[in-house]
Amino acid sequence: MSDKTQPRQMFAESRLMLGMLSPVLGVFFGVCIYFTSVWEPSTFGDRVGKFAVEDILFTFITLCAVGFITSVVGPHRVRPLVLRIGGRAARAGLVLMLGTIVYMFYCWLVL
Repeated sequence: MSDKTQPRQMFAESRLMLGMLSPVLGVFFGVCIYFTSVWEPSTFGDRVGKFAVEDILFTFITLCAVGFITSVVGPHRVRPLVLRIGGRAARAGLVLMLGTIVYMFYCWLVL
């Protein structure tokens, strides 16, 4: 008996829906970023909020791009790459979040 379980295959319909909806949602999030970039924050809290919203929207756009690539290439080819890089990306994300928190705390003390 094998220790490894075979990954479940994605249905063709799921890949089609992912391929169609990823660009649509990416454009929607891009329009949202445009409207947040036009807005000029007035206070420090507004600046932090704008930064957080734009960061979340860029993350969603990145996920839409990965979803589109996965729908075209196939999940069985992308899965090993995601598993190999995922741990490093998670550690880098934690370091970036910690740096953002330290920076926000520093700005709060200075201002």
